[in-house]
Amino acid sequence: QRRLGPGEWLDIAGALSAPCTWIERAVCRTAVELLAVPLSAIVEACTVDITFTAAFAGVLADRVRELSVRVDDMAGADAHVRLARWLLRQIEPGSDGRGSVRVVLTQRKHQIARQLSTTSETLSRTLRSFCDAGVIAVRDYEFTILDVAALRSLASARSARRRKPHGAAPAPDATEELPVGPTRPR
Repeated sequence: QRRLGPGEWLDIAGALSAPCTWIERAVCRTAVELLAVPLSAIVEACTVDITFTAAFAGVLADRVRELSVRVDDMAGADAHVRLARWLLRQIEPGSDGRGSVRVVLTQRKHQIARQLSTTSETLSRTLRSFCDAGVIAVRDYEFTILDVAALRSLASARSARRRKPHGAAPAPDATEELPVGPTRPR
């Protein structure tokens, strides 16, 4: 899930694929005006306006970079790390992250589990461990991030396999070093 602001493209990759297949979806929390531009008009604009072509290429490059970062986020990180990173991405832009932060889900938990390359059961256990550690509170489809600093700490770990969420008792082997190479996602 990503947030769009005014003037941003929705599903630019799907629009350019042949045949055109929409791969992104949107949930609008406020009234919006959506403009659908035929692919032929974009191609024509690219052939006659170099400034438009450069701007369009920039949008594509930004989207590729964003997707690359997300793939890197997932590679080698266990469920605790992936969930912490995902929760941090849900914080509204402009939020200073101080105090508690409310996040209302727009998707079902099984959809979130699929995004995180895990099962619904693992997502539930991971959420419960975050709750037990006082990092988040969950009520229906609303999360409250109680300790943003602890969540950031979890998100910055390469693998939390030998770590417990902030505030939990360390595992007996907590002094072992974390693996340097990629690890298999759970």
